[in-house]
Amino acid sequence: MTPSEQNSIRTKPGQRNAFDGVWGIRLRRFWTALSFTVFPIGALLFGLVYAPLLWLLIWNRERRQRIARASVSKLFGFFFRFMGVTLHDFHIFGDLVGNLERPALIVANHITLVDAVCLMWLFPGADCVVKGSHWRNPIMMAAVRAAGYLRNDDDEHLLTEAVRRLTDGGSMVLFPQGTRVRAEEQPELKRGAAVLALRSHVDLLPIRIEVSPLTLRKGEPWSSIPERRVHFHIHILDRIAPAEYLASSNPSRREEREASHAITERLRELLL
Repeated sequence: MTPSEQNSIRTKPGQRNAFDGVWGIRLRRFWTALSFTVFPIGALLFGLVYAPLLWLLIWNRERRQRIARASVSKLFGFFFRFMGVTLHDFHIFGDLVGNLERPALIVANHITLVDAVCLMWLFPGADCVVKGSHWRNPIMMAAVRAAGYLRNDDDEHLLTEAVRRLTDGGSMVLFPQGTRVRAEEQPELKRGAAVLALRSHVDLLPIRIEVSPLTLRKGEPWSSIPERRVHFHIHILDRIAPAEYLASSNPSRREEREASHAITERLRELLL
């Protein structure tokens, strides 16, 4: 059995089922409301109870971060599958297991509200860039600090620290778009992911997320449920070695800039 088959929920794309139609929409709207009630409750318990216990009981920072990230991954996996009972099914295409064994800068397009939830579940232990506001949020701050995620409100520190963590052998999830876009907008990729890969000499692992029909986009209320069950397709693509875009092992700033543009264009072709 291929990794794709191992990780797929057994509903064929486009196949109609009991969750489609008028009653299906009502059921899925109720289940989505329940899901988005369960999530903040889980975040509250994690942030106010579990994360402070990690701080009190585990003094070693690296061990505390590993446990916190593994716990986040399990909770996100539970939430994503809980939503999937009625809202969506899920299919992986490509070698997930093989890519878990080697560190990478995991880059993906950003379509829905739950993209990060899905990827943090699939790549347990991966680092992540989070909003700086999460570090000040009374509910979230204990969790993101225990997990040691990177905050995005200081570009210079973010770049330096991200390069260090990748160079030390870690993996990281990053959305080159930065944020989701509204239905009428076209997504654009920033060069940050390419620069990180070039400076850390870590492979980029592109992941293309396809969602049909589209849902949970920026500006859409959670209650805007499609008429039929949503299909998530996660395509794990071939790695990109940043060294292939450089003429020398000690490139100038100009060479790095040109290489980062080329890599970003390649990512645009793959992801968008």
